[in-house]
Formats: sequence, C-alpha cells, structure tokens
Amino acid sequence: GGGGSGGGSGAGASAFARDLAKQISSLGSARRWAAALALLAGPLAARADLVCFNVGISACSGLSVWPWAVHLLSTLGSRGMPRPTVVSFGSAIAACARAGQWRWAIHLLSLSDRARLAPSIKSFCAAISACERTGQWAPALALLAGLPARSLRADVACLNSATSACRRESRWEVALALQVDPGWRAGVRTDIIGYNSLLSALEQAAQWERALMLLHDIRSNDLVPGAITYNATISACEKGREWRRSLDLFVGMQQVALRPDVVAYNASITACQRGSRWQGALDLLRELHSSIHVCPDIVSYNASLSACEKAAQWRPALRLLAEAASRSLAPDDVSFGAAASSCQAGARWEQAAMLLGEMQARGLKLTQAAVHATLSACALASAWRSALNLLLVHGPSPTAWARQGSARSLCIEVALRTCDASGHCALLPPWLLMRLSSGGSP
Repeated sequence: GGGGSGGGSGAGASAFARDLAKQISSLGSARRWAAALALLAGPLAARADLVCFNVGISACSGLSVWPWAVHLLSTLGSRGMPRPTVVSFGSAIAACARAGQWRWAIHLLSLSDRARLAPSIKSFCAAISACERTGQWAPALALLAGLPARSLRADVACLNSATSACRRESRWEVALALQVDPGWRAGVRTDIIGYNSLLSALEQAAQWERALMLLHDIRSNDLVPGAITYNATISACEKGREWRRSLDLFVGMQQVALRPDVVAYNASITACQRGSRWQGALDLLRELHSSIHVCPDIVSYNASLSACEKAAQWRPALRLLAEAASRSLAPDDVSFGAAASSCQAGARWEQAAMLLGEMQARGLKLTQAAVHATLSACALASAWRSALNLLLVHGPSPTAWARQGSARSLCIEVALRTCDASGHCALLPPWLLMRLSSGGSP
C-alpha cells in the first residue's frame, strides 16, 4: 500500500497535471479567473506542468485579467519553471489581443523572436486583430508587410482585420488596396466579410461609385450579398447624394428576398430627404411602422423630420414630433431643430416659439439653427415684438455676437424693425444698442 511517490510518481504526476489543466480551463471558461489563477499561484503550482501554464495563460482573456497572462508567461523559464514555447507566447498574445492591447501583443511577438521561437501566423493574426479593435491601421499594415520575410502568408482573417482597422480610421484607400491589390492578397480570395468591411469604409467616405462596383464584384465572384452589404451600399449612395440609386438598391434588396432592417430604412428615408421627396420619406416611415420585424428609432424620425423641414412641411413635422414623443423615442435637439425650421417658411412663429420652450423644458440645448428659424418665422409674420422678446431671451450673448455670422444680420434686422415699428428701442440692452449704432459690426 505505499504509494504516493516513487516508482509510479511519473504517471501520477502526469495524471495530476492533466486534471489540474482541466480545472483551470473550466474555471477560465466560467470567467472565474481568480480561482483559475489561484491554482497556479498556490502550493499546487509546483506540480503544474507547461500545459497547465499554457491553459492558464489562455484563460486570462478578459479585459481586466490580460496582465496575468503576461505575468504567467514571464514566470516560465525561471526558478525551475518549464521554458515557454510558441504555444505559450501565442496564448499570451491572443489574451492581449482580445483585450485590445495591441502594443503588448506586438511586444510579445518581439520577445518570442528573441527567444528564437518564431511566432505562428495565428499569433500575427491575433496581434493584427488587436490593432483592428483600436483602429491602429498603420501597425496592422506593418505586421502584414513583414510576413513574407518570415515565409508566412496572410490568411483571409488577417487581411479582414487589417481592413477593418483602416475602416475605423476612414482609410478607405488602404482598405481598398488590402482587398483588391494582388500584392497584398497573394492569391487569398476575398470573402463576404472582407467585402462588407471595405464597403463600410467606402460608405463613410461617400464613395458610391466604388461601392456599386464592389457590389458587382461580389455577385461576379459567386458570393451572396447580405443585408450588411446592401446597407453599406445604400448609405454610400445616400451620402454621395445619389438618392435615386439608394432607393433602387432598397427595392432591389427586397427583390432578392432580403428583409431591410432599420439601418436600410433610415438610409432610404435620408435619401428621400436629399431628393426633396418628403412624402416618400413619410411613406417609408409608415412602412417601417407596419413591419413586424423592425421598429423605427429616433434616427428614423429625425430623417423624416429633415425631409419635412427641407420641404417646409410644418404640419407633418409637428405631427411626427408628437408621434416620436408618444412612442417614448425621446426627441432630441435635432428633432426639435428640424421641426422649428419647418415652421420658418410658413411663418408659423407661434409653433416655433412653443418648440423652443419645450426644448428648454426637456433640458435640451437650444441650437443656433432653431433660434434662427424662430426669429425668421417672426420676421416673415412681421411679429417684431415677439421676435425682439426671443432675441433678448435666446439671442447671442455679447461675447458670442462676433461669431454669429448670418444670424447676427437677422438679429440686427429684428432689432431695427422693432424700433421702427413700435419705438421700443429702450428695451434693447446697451451692448445691442452699441452694435446697432456701429452698424452691427463686432
């Protein structure tokens, strides 16, 4: 009966280490990082083998525990500990990458080289992914560019991560090269994820022509464009003021049995606004309401309000504003500003003034555009006393006067017209009287 050590100790130690590794892995999967690390920090650590430490490093993948992955890696090779391997470094790099610690990921790649442990393509992809998470496109490209010298070939995941990093920083030209330039691709076929990432970069830059060409390439390469593909292309055309193309794509995605989401609807409503088709914008909003799969958000209403504003349709605008509030969508300063501006052309100064009051009641900041629109509505209705009251309450401060531009000219007109019509110049503050006497100059 003797057994704890001696002849069978090797097999027993191996079995113990395997069981310990399983416990560490299980705790890490359950995000019980403290318990997992305790197994490698207490008296059991002396019986842990390299696999246990590698599993422990991999378990440290949370945002707050990645330093422990680096710490565990640093303990390997010291005080009788097993020496780290490519797997050890790769696990630590992956832990840093998942936490977005791109500098540490690149540093560990360098340490792996110094230890004469050539990093794998998987480790490089993890480091590029860390760069992607924080929009560090230049380091991501540097890592990609260094792969051929190591006889490593970038896979589709590496290229997609680098493309996404470029997208985050609006580097659409570089993103385009990564996805279509044979020098970067080296025979790697672009997948739909890469195309979608590139389309998002083109959408941000309003590169609608290139977006349409890319959509054609996707179809030509026997790939199936999805909702994300269409959303980015619709938005690219909308931002490029190609509103007809946006609406054609919106119809086209439904013809291929794709269900538009709120992003597609919002981009199409904005396209209607750019094309001065306010009724079309309201039709899309109603269609969005009738859908059982998607609901409008405040962006949907703001885009519709902007369409009404552009067409001076103040009645529909006020209805939309009330409807958004009734649906608990919390109208913001953009919502109220568009509604106030829609009242301007119709000289509906009472409604515009009420909107300013409601903005204040909701704790929203009064925008210069909203105040300017309300003053303009008063001016069109020759409501000079009301305009003057608004000017005194909401007009520019003495220090802000010089920065108001066209709004300053309107304020001068309001003040002068009020004085001429009613002789109430005494109501004007001294600083404004001084501006009038100097012709309104700053």
